[in-house]
Amino acid sequence: MATIEALMAEGHNRKLRRHGGLKQIVYLAPQSVEVPTSLFSSGNELIDPVRIGFHPVGLLTDDGVEFNDSFEVEGSSSVGYTSNTREDPGETERGISVTLQESYNKFVEGVVRGADYSGLEMSENGEVVFDDPSLPILTEYRGLVLSVDGPPEDQWIMGKLYFALQLSSRDAYSWAKGVTMDRPVGFTALDDAVEGIPSREIIAGTGPLRHAKALGFDVAAGGGGDSGE
Repeated sequence: MATIEALMAEGHNRKLRRHGGLKQIVYLAPQSVEVPTSLFSSGNELIDPVRIGFHPVGLLTDDGVEFNDSFEVEGSSSVGYTSNTREDPGETERGISVTLQESYNKFVEGVVRGADYSGLEMSENGEVVFDDPSLPILTEYRGLVLSVDGPPEDQWIMGKLYFALQLSSRDAYSWAKGVTMDRPVGFTALDDAVEGIPSREIIAGTGPLRHAKALGFDVAAGGGGDSGE
């Protein structure tokens, strides 16, 4: 006879709990940059996003990246019934929010301020003049969030790719004693015209390979072993 302890031992796997905030980095890129289809290069090494045109946004506060992936359903009722007889997906909302800790990078300032600083230069005495537009230019950018969790023998590389991120919020920050210039910003994820989706999530590394069976995946030929953990 089955026991709850036996069912829990069979149905739970603590090694599949992931942490996305231990080591992470966020990148943005112009729309002219191609969204990578893999986290690995042809040499089976982790891609270098900068080499393909992405820009790191720099240090973030401890709360890291917040992913918004919510939706609402719209219901319709019928005579004689007290609850809806049909519900369909309604409004969806996807995007990311971060709090930036680094300031005055040319590319990132253009994104956050909603301005075009492509022709901006620094004077010989180190002066840069950032003109703020009355209304931000809502330019679309590629987005990439990379995170690594676990030791080398059980390492999970997690990537979240966005085809079209657009600035959607920019909260207050302070020039004040005891605080740094940390700037909260949010981005809305829009559907890609070609792919028809707003984002793509990829996992890779020795961790997924090691736990392929527990994850429900068959490993392609030549992909290595699976301990079944």
